[in-house]
Formats: sequence, C-alpha cells, structure tokens
Amino acid sequence: MVINEKTDTKPNMYYIGSPGNTRWTRPAVVPASMTAMKEAAPLVKGLVGLTGLGVLAMLGRQLFAGSTDKHEEEDRHG
Repeated sequence: MVINEKTDTKPNMYYIGSPGNTRWTRPAVVPASMTAMKEAAPLVKGLVGLTGLGVLAMLGRQLFAGSTDKHEEEDRHG
C-alpha cells in the first residue's frame, strides 16, 4: 500500500506485487484556481441574488402597476 504520511487523500493505492520504493509519493496540493473560486463564491452568489431580485422587482412592477402607455391604432394604409 502506498500512502503519503502528510496528506492521506483516500482511496489509497493497493498493489498486488511490490510497488518498489514507496517514497515517490508527494503531498496533495489544492490548486490555486480552486482556492480562488472558493474565495469568490460569496461575491458571485451575491451578484446572482441581486440580479434575481431585480428581475422579481420588474415582474412585480409589470403585474401590479400595469402599463400607462396609450396604444393607438394607426391606419397606415390610407
């Protein structure tokens, strides 16, 4: 079995035969892009929430306030 002592990520690698030198493992590292996404997640959620509230506000305005524009039919054929 080959396990890194510093970061045991599981599932571990099992070998039927001898894997040879077990010192070839290295510690697991979280990529910088994943760390950046984790830090930016609250900001992105807030922006999406604000746009959703804007859409709901416009829907409420359209449903309850109605339209104040007067639409007049024009005779363009004569």
